[in-house]
Amino acid sequence: MDFTINIGSAVLNILDIIILAIALIGGVAGAFEGFAKSFASKAAVLVGLIVGLMFSELAMANIFSRFNLPIILLSLFSYMFCFIIGYVVMLLLGNMLSTVFEGVGLSPLNSLLGFIWAIVFILALCAVALMLLSYQHLFDITDLINESFMFQNIFEPIIPVAEDFIKNVQ
Repeated sequence: MDFTINIGSAVLNILDIIILAIALIGGVAGAFEGFAKSFASKAAVLVGLIVGLMFSELAMANIFSRFNLPIILLSLFSYMFCFIIGYVVMLLLGNMLSTVFEGVGLSPLNSLLGFIWAIVFILALCAVALMLLSYQHLFDITDLINESFMFQNIFEPIIPVAEDFIKNVQ
């Protein structure tokens, strides 16, 4: 016997309930953290990766070339240095934006946007995880996914778009 909840015409199975519970918990955490800090912490990783890729060669040539180390270590240290700089700068921008929200009296808006951002981010992570799980062959989850309201109506229509995006990035 499967555990389901009916909400109108939607039938949510256990997978949907787990995803919604995780998204709700993450949303509450995002509301406490606020949009500015939450978004900045996620964007900091991406900005760090991009800054590391863009400027590691320049840093290696100008800063780390003075050290007598193998080229692989010079590349690694220069990439780490640039990544950390990009990461820290993005976190500082998020903290400054959060302070601006508080100073102007928009803390409730910051919390609301943080709640929405965290839910969207967690749903995106769940969509990626379910997409990857649907491609693996170690264990069969098709019955669980085929009965999932969220996977069938929200995540599955996005998968072809995501696959095309990934193919075009390469």
